[in-house]
Amino acid sequence: MRSLRLPLLSVALLTLATHPLLLAQTQDAAPVDTVSLLKELHRLRDQQNLESNKSRQSALKDVISAANNPERAILLWEEAIRVVQFSGAPKENSVFRDWKEKEGDAFNAPLVRNAARLYFMWLSLTIQRDGGTPVKDLLPQVLAYTKELVTQDQAVSALEDMIKQEKEAPKPAKPVPPPPVGVHHKATHDQIKKMHDTIFRRPIDGSPVVQWLRLKDFINAEGWEKQPSNFDGIYNSIILPEFRLNRDPKALEYWDLKYNREAEVAARTKLAFEVEKFTTLRRPVLMWSRAEEML
Repeated sequence: MRSLRLPLLSVALLTLATHPLLLAQTQDAAPVDTVSLLKELHRLRDQQNLESNKSRQSALKDVISAANNPERAILLWEEAIRVVQFSGAPKENSVFRDWKEKEGDAFNAPLVRNAARLYFMWLSLTIQRDGGTPVKDLLPQVLAYTKELVTQDQAVSALEDMIKQEKEAPKPAKPVPPPPVGVHHKATHDQIKKMHDTIFRRPIDGSPVVQWLRLKDFINAEGWEKQPSNFDGIYNSIILPEFRLNRDPKALEYWDLKYNREAEVAARTKLAFEVEKFTTLRRPVLMWSRAEEML
């Protein structure tokens, strides 16, 4: 899925048509058929655009299939890691196998599998936007995505609470021995959290999937959020501008969601200081922002 973009083609058209050296040389040589030359360059440009669109559609097909199937999403992500991180390494297969035994089991966790699916869902929307699909046409899918993002965030918060409890629990009298060689052990909560964040809490343009499938030329839509887990970024850069443009009262729903999420975070800490800080500092700010949105 290699990109075939030629960003200097339009400059070449103008240069070949008007360059003074070329015009001077044509005074002593046979006349240059500039009409035919420009026609050929236009043909090359159209061919380049056609090939680029074919590459985009091919990539989009693979990405959408992963967005609709967690199993497919995990398979693609694992293959991307194998190619990007381990391809060409000495004993490539054994090194990749060792990695899977140590870290790859985290892919079996439902939280990680859903993170991979959501990653590909956001990647598909990004590719479509970069290809020229208007925001208003993508908005229903973007809104549906943010609802799934809220559920995913709640699951991550629950995992973080379990990790915190494990760290605060009394240590065993005797240290746990390492597992025997060749014996499979389930991924720890820390490993699951680490794999989730690797997939979901980084910009898509630096992911192994984008590198492997060579998608960097297809994810550069202006004003588009590139981090699939950034709820606020998605709303502020994509959803709210569209709502405001159409004076849509659904823009107020963002501030209600933001209020509830921050209140839950403060309550989950079970710290009086955090609850008080939210009540006295953040709550008035959020209510004021909502009022401004209404105006």
